Amino acid sequence: MGHNLEDASLKYERALIAGAARVAVGSTPAEQARRWRQGVERNCETSRLVRALLTQLGVPRLLFVNYIGFGLQLDKHTRRYSGATLQMLARELVVQWAARGLTPSVLRAICRQAFDVSIE
Repeated sequence: MGHNLEDASLKYERALIAGAARVAVGSTPAEQARRWRQGVERNCETSRLVRALLTQLGVPRLLFVNYIGFGLQLDKHTRRYSGATLQMLARELVVQWAARGLTPSVLRAICRQAFDVSIE
């Protein structure tokens, strides 16, 4: 991640400065590039955490991308919500992703072990 992320961050900041990408109102290209990089780093960390759990649970690697997608969506909710609201949203995500063919017990394990969200 290190070198490629650094290159991508610089490229994104240059695009912001050149006007090829929009800068948010009230922000500077450097601030926006810094926030973008933090988001990428957080997503990478979430993906690593979920991947390690999936390996431990014996989930086939072919399905990792789907479970990581679930984890990233749940991570987004954990930054906005807490308590009963977060638990309700996590339950809804489990139902939604189970309808897509993922195993509910694995989804609940991700909630509990990767994000400390109990939905039982």
